[in-house]
Amino acid sequence: MTKSFKERKVLKDVTFKISSEIKVIIGLNGSGKSTLLRIIAGIIKPDKGRIIING
Repeated sequence: MTKSFKERKVLKDVTFKISSEIKVIIGLNGSGKSTLLRIIAGIIKPDKGRIIING
């Protein structure tokens, strides 16, 4: 998935799979953690790609 805000690419070609265990997302300030969580929650839409939950 990819997401940009104006000229700034926040997420570029992000791909991952989450199983049933507890997960943690860590990274530097401005690395796209909150944007990723907002996309997963359906608050914002990715520019490219998709989220698949339960198949």
